Amino acid sequence: MVKTWVTLALLLGVALALAAPARAQDHQEARRYFAEGRGYASEERWVEALEAFEASRERVERPATVFNIAAVLIRLGRARDSIAAVDRFMEISDPRADARMRADAEELRAAAEQSLRRVVLTLRPIRAAVEVDGEPIEGSGSERELVLDPGEHSVSVSLEGYETSRFALEPGVDVRAVTLA
Repeated sequence: MVKTWVTLALLLGVALALAAPARAQDHQEARRYFAEGRGYASEERWVEALEAFEASRERVERPATVFNIAAVLIRLGRARDSIAAVDRFMEISDPRADARMRADAEELRAAAEQSLRRVVLTLRPIRAAVEVDGEPIEGSGSERELVLDPGEHSVSVSLEGYETSRFALEPGVDVRAVTLA
């Protein structure tokens, strides 16, 4: 029995020793991608910055990386994703060590919330299904509130036995009645 525990302890020690360089490599790669993301952000190359910050986060999730992802997402018009990233940042950041960044994150979240579009669809029949930009929207009843990122969106309202209604929701539209025929 003791021999088995010793063998297991030795195997665990070897596994940890082999994993340590991998973790060090992950941290090194995360730093490299983070620096790359900052470079792209300084050039306002937001898509490339997001890809680099996400690659950094895949290796090691750090508060600063998640904050930068949130900041880039709002610049890309992805307010809902930005809010989710800010919420994650608040979960993993240290309130004392990251106090200034947390205050900035709260401002970023408020700006993202303010940029969201809220659109109310009034549907007939009330069982109709709604898709926005090809994604199904949960809900039931005659009124459905959509919370959308800024910009134009394509909407599809359908129900078996009826002709599908497809239309674009342009900026400025906040109420739309849809009656399927």
